[in-house]
Amino acid sequence: MKQAFFLIVISLLFLCSCSSLSSAKKIGAFEKTLGADNSKVLSDYVQAFETQILKKKYPTLTTNKAYSELLSENPYSIASMKLYELFTDYNLDEYFESQLWHEIYAPVDSVLIDSIILRTKSRYVYLSENGKRVIGEVGGSFKPNMDIDSIVKIEFGICHFNNQGKYWRAIESIQNGVPFLEEFYDTKNKVSHISIGLFDDMVNRHKLDLNDYLVRRIIAVELGKFINDARVPKKNTLANIGYIK
Repeated sequence: MKQAFFLIVISLLFLCSCSSLSSAKKIGAFEKTLGADNSKVLSDYVQAFETQILKKKYPTLTTNKAYSELLSENPYSIASMKLYELFTDYNLDEYFESQLWHEIYAPVDSVLIDSIILRTKSRYVYLSENGKRVIGEVGGSFKPNMDIDSIVKIEFGICHFNNQGKYWRAIESIQNGVPFLEEFYDTKNKVSHISIGLFDDMVNRHKLDLNDYLVRRIIAVELGKFINDARVPKKNTLANIGYIK
């Protein structure tokens, strides 16, 4: 009897040691800011991520163990896995065209190429429900031997973090008073891109509960940068390319 009681106490202490982000209030605030339609698309994406990518990649592990295992992988290894190929019963093209995707990412919509000094200037935008909004511009360089088509393909395939979209506003609405979310929000605002190694360190240091509703959504979105490799930009046209002669 005493042994059983001891095991129950230990189990409860273990559960309490895992940090949960979700409460009815937090989930309500997050989904209200994100919007009902976007929340539904996000739920479908997370479910597909778990049942198709994680289950196929780590068939013997529980979902939370599979999340932990994937986060601990080397980023180059994750990229080489081509995770998007594991989506067999989920329409990635529809996801890339969804409003949710544009609330998370800001795609490049125009590229200025200077063939003399081998530089590019790309403009990335937020395609909001109310129209296009320019987020910013970023410069790049390319090798002398690269042809224009290759440069254009690379530039238009880049997806930037959308710090003006509803997804980030939803994170902002729930981050106060939650150490992990405060650090995640502050860091991403400063550097835009968080490496998988740094993100994994945040998850482990804050001892997040990987069964948590919001935790899984945040992780699946962060790992989405590897899913975006499957995206074929539809704005790759001459009208979106400029040249400096």
